[in-house]
Amino acid sequence: MATVLNGGSLWLAAVSNLRYSSRNMETPLSPLEFARRARRVYPTREAVVCGELRLSYEDFFVRCDCWSAALQALGVKQGDRVAYIAPNTHGQLESFYAVPQIGAVLVPLNYRLIADDFVYLINHSGARIVCAHSDYLEAVDSIRGHLEDGHIDHWQVTLKIGFALNPK
Repeated sequence: MATVLNGGSLWLAAVSNLRYSSRNMETPLSPLEFARRARRVYPTREAVVCGELRLSYEDFFVRCDCWSAALQALGVKQGDRVAYIAPNTHGQLESFYAVPQIGAVLVPLNYRLIADDFVYLINHSGARIVCAHSDYLEAVDSIRGHLEDGHIDHWQVTLKIGFALNPK
């Protein structure tokens, strides 16, 4: 291999000597594939730390499965949108796996927005369900009457240590 020092040529010269085959990359590492692999390969390793709560990969993904099942029990199906208002907590992270694994679309909303912004984003997104961390219930309660008729099927309250279902 010749050493060429201009721009990216050094990198290109080094990489050209590597032998790649499709066998080296057997599985695309999408977020859901990451979850399946981490659960299978590292079930007992610590995956999530949120305050005092510590979860292994297995425990974390069991919670995601429960959340998915709860959403399905509420009628969420493939293609439905689920709005979520929460700070950076384990519950928010769970939503990033639980919602897509049933084929639904997660609509994460920035919890720092004002109530009028929530109205616009929820209406515009077409969300059927709004999930909110317990710290944002006042903001969520203040907008219920401003959402398009028949738009929201359920309101969810996610607690600091888990989630509870609170349909209409």
